[in-house]
Amino acid sequence: MKSKKYLIIIGILISIWLLIKYSVKEAIISNALSSTDSTSTSIQLVDDYKIYSLIINDYLISKETELILIQNQTGIGFLDSPPEEPPFYDIEKDLWSQYKTQNANSLALIDSFILNTPYRLINSSEIKNTNRILNIFDVYSTPFLQFSRIGYNTRSSEALLHISMFFSLNDEFLGTSTFAAGEYFLLKKIEGVWTLIKQWESFIT
Repeated sequence: MKSKKYLIIIGILISIWLLIKYSVKEAIISNALSSTDSTSTSIQLVDDYKIYSLIINDYLISKETELILIQNQTGIGFLDSPPEEPPFYDIEKDLWSQYKTQNANSLALIDSFILNTPYRLINSSEIKNTNRILNIFDVYSTPFLQFSRIGYNTRSSEALLHISMFFSLNDEFLGTSTFAAGEYFLLKKIEGVWTLIKQWESFIT
């Protein structure tokens, strides 16, 4: 008789935990707020956010993705700075030069993405704790995405950007481990619409 009572109590506790878990999960997704440092210089160019949003919506998320994590400052990951020479032979010299100039400094991103999925702009120092919380409540998110600033050629008909993706894995015995990969994206404006024409890997670690 006692064992039956224990089973009932355990069942109730499990039900309460599941209710709390999925309530918190919904709150995390629905309250994904984007915040930036208002005192820093921010990227506000319309085309930049059209391109960022295009890449995320079409190439970086799946139908299972529930939350998109984006670093609130631009950067190029473990590359530190752009190479002296273009990473691919058919990049125009003026496009590469502008890309390098743009990425000499890091700037803040603002809440101007147009995405099909909730997103959150976060500081790099938050990533480990954020991933831990998302894992606890089974929120399926993207890797931590870091966008470079976008370089344009003189005719504003081509654009180049770099995206770093930081993957954080939580293991019960090994703890949290992080690895990363980076890719360049080359786009062209065709009949007024930005279109991806090439992408290639820059690093993996």
